[in-house]
Amino acid sequence: MHTRRETDPAWEEILKDLKRDGRWQGETPLTLKNGGQLTVWQFLTPVPDAEGIHHYVSIFTDLGALQRAEDRLAFMAHHDPLTGLPNRLLFQERLARALTRRDSQCALIFLDLDGFKLVNDAQGYFIPRPMHALEATGFISKHLPRTAS
Repeated sequence: MHTRRETDPAWEEILKDLKRDGRWQGETPLTLKNGGQLTVWQFLTPVPDAEGIHHYVSIFTDLGALQRAEDRLAFMAHHDPLTGLPNRLLFQERLARALTRRDSQCALIFLDLDGFKLVNDAQGYFIPRPMHALEATGFISKHLPRTAS
């Protein structure tokens, strides 16, 4: 496996850092023997001898687990934990983005479901909420006119 090749333009910057600081660390792609790619945090230290730098010692830390944890946290911040549907924060972010785009039109439908708490209390919170959302989405889609894309 290898990380950087001498033909990589970033390698020159890494070498400058190695000469200046005596070490380098950073996020880098790692190519595996099977051709797969892995993103790692790499620590690189030169090992000098009488003639100069003999070789480098490198330590890798796989960032895959960290990236998956970050992705999961981002999903949890923007989605309801029970249903997996987008939450208010994601709605507000997407609405703000849509309102700032000059080339798009935006419509907002607000549904106030009177007595929805009673439905949840009577049916239980374990009735899959996505069913309610899908039914509402289907109803809205069926009754809204289609526009040309």
